[in-house]
Amino acid sequence: MKNNNLLTLAFLLICNVSFSQTQLTNIQFRTLSQKLTTIEKSQDLESLNNLLDNNVLVFLPDAPPIYSKEVVLDLFKYSWGKNKNNTEIKYEPTSIKKNNNTIYEEGMYQYRDGNRGLIKMSYSIVGIEINSGPSIKEIVYNNSKKEIQDLPKPTGIYKVGQSTHFYSKNENRTRPIAFQIWYPTKVDSEDNLPFQSKEVALAITNFLGWPSFNNSFTRLMNSNAVKNVPIAPNKKFPVVIYNHGYGGATPVYQTVFEELASHGYVVVSVGHQDESAFLIREDGSVIENSPQNEFYTKREPELNNRTIGIEQSTILNSDDLNDLNKSYKKLVQLSPLHTESVNLWALDTKNVIIELKKINKHNLLLKGGFDFNNMGIFGHSVGGAVAGDFSSKETFKAGINIDGFQFGNLINSKLKIPFLFISSNEEDNRYLRVLPFANASEKTTYQAIIKGFSHGSFSDLQLFTPNGNDGIQLQRELILGFFNKYLKKKNIKFQSVKNRFENLTLNKLK
Repeated sequence: MKNNNLLTLAFLLICNVSFSQTQLTNIQFRTLSQKLTTIEKSQDLESLNNLLDNNVLVFLPDAPPIYSKEVVLDLFKYSWGKNKNNTEIKYEPTSIKKNNNTIYEEGMYQYRDGNRGLIKMSYSIVGIEINSGPSIKEIVYNNSKKEIQDLPKPTGIYKVGQSTHFYSKNENRTRPIAFQIWYPTKVDSEDNLPFQSKEVALAITNFLGWPSFNNSFTRLMNSNAVKNVPIAPNKKFPVVIYNHGYGGATPVYQTVFEELASHGYVVVSVGHQDESAFLIREDGSVIENSPQNEFYTKREPELNNRTIGIEQSTILNSDDLNDLNKSYKKLVQLSPLHTESVNLWALDTKNVIIELKKINKHNLLLKGGFDFNNMGIFGHSVGGAVAGDFSSKETFKAGINIDGFQFGNLINSKLKIPFLFISSNEEDNRYLRVLPFANASEKTTYQAIIKGFSHGSFSDLQLFTPNGNDGIQLQRELILGFFNKYLKKKNIKFQSVKNRFENLTLNKLK
């Protein structure tokens, strides 16, 4: 054995680590495991910064993957803040290999947790040799590496394009206009947009008060949409407009938007000043919002009002038409600020339609592709109330309220277009009753009730829950089927959708 191998063997014996002969080749004297041990004991953030690759990935048990250097640094800072002066931290390698310029280390990691005592788990590290020294590309704790899933594929015949539009306030407009469009295209490209951009992922964590590492992995998930490609030519497509729930944002329902676009719809998701979590500019930068702003703060008493809660409880539990009529009217009376939001969002929606008509005339990529004679509207929560409010005016030809208490003026008016109410049913027989609106409707009205769904299930968050793809597929089929029936005049049999999903109740109320 040559002298350098003897030195290596001596080092390994000192470390009390055993290796096969093939594993002894090209081992660094100072391993990545040793460096991490030293860095964690001293909580040396600068040295950790120098050791990590810009695109490093960390996999933890029972947690989403954590992506990028700046976010992983936040993770270690957070961990060190919870476990100060932890001298028992150790990465003890049991296997070290090198293949060309890639380093692979495996072993046991230990640290002391103040509540649970000494914790031990397996780890693996992947590093790469660069001119300045080794750099860590991946750390996996306790065999927790999971495949990062992309968004489920749309089922329609079209590919999906996506564009973002933002217009500042001006002398004629007191509110900015912000919206995103998902639309059918013939362009077949693998250059898909990420599910969330870096800016959007960070804005979400800032708004929710989460650590940055809670959803950094969403930047690695691929959507099915391609940015700024031409709309499918020689055809006009129905336009459907979406308003999110309070504190939501324009990209919160991409799984449904992509499905609709693939089946030949132009889907427009509208943002709202002060009340969206953030607005996205055309260059991808964001205007962040705060749940402590004036709009949110002044609405808080309505959100926590016990009298309002009593009326909401009646709406969720009673089947008496008179009681429901009284409770809806009382709810609107007690919630003027919610109704103010419905009115402001309706104004935003009207202004978006004005801009869409300009885009349809002048935008080189989208020109001529919008069918304004076949428009639909849908929304979640407060956005659902906006859809209901518009549906008393015949601006649209079909509408859907997804799990929203019907604030606004609809209780004093009537539905003039076909309408679908979709309600969560998380417990017992508790779901949104809509008999007053169906009873007064001039057109066909349906109610869908989805057992096991919570209020937050009507978003892309469903991707990260058990059996989430089934929940997404249910929503996609239900919403697509309804719009196909009333905007494309297709002979849709809702019974077939109902039969495929045991947790779906679907009734024609009128």
